[in-house]
Amino acid sequence: MSSNSTTPQRTSTVPAVSGWYPDPTGRFEYRYHNGHAWT
Repeated sequence: MSSNSTTPQRTSTVPAVSGWYPDPTGRFEYRYHNGHAWT
């Protein structure tokens, strides 16, 4: 039996905290994420 964990790892790139972040689309330098969606 393998000792590797089978727990899925969170790979989301969406920030959980509101604030200014580099634009994931590259359209703008920064975009504001309100904790739920990009504005």
